Amino acid sequence: MTLESLQGKIFSWCRYTFGDKIALDTKIRALRVLEEAIELAQAEGVDEATAQAWVKHVYSRPVGEVYQEAGGLAICFLAWAGSRNVELSYLADIELRRIDNPQAIEKIRAKQAEKNAVGASS
Repeated sequence: MTLESLQGKIFSWCRYTFGDKIALDTKIRALRVLEEAIELAQAEGVDEATAQAWVKHVYSRPVGEVYQEAGGLAICFLAWAGSRNVELSYLADIELRRIDNPQAIEKIRAKQAEKNAVGASS
């Protein structure tokens, strides 16, 4: 599967699962990227104090340009995959298979509702 077709499939799943209001909200999508990046760092053994220090460092600097920062994120994520000797498309395909069923979608929608209740969606 090409990256473009995988991206389209994942975005279609996102729109189906959350609806356009959440799927198209770039701040919500950015928060989900942040959440997953923090969870990956945690899984790789980065402690909370170090993660918080990085957040403070980033927010002490001028705001970047969206597309340049997204490109940087893509480069860093691909480099991480290289360090793990794994293809991102393989990981994404496995995860999409795990979450693309009615039971998983209901659980994910419930988790999203919890995040909305605590203000984590905006």
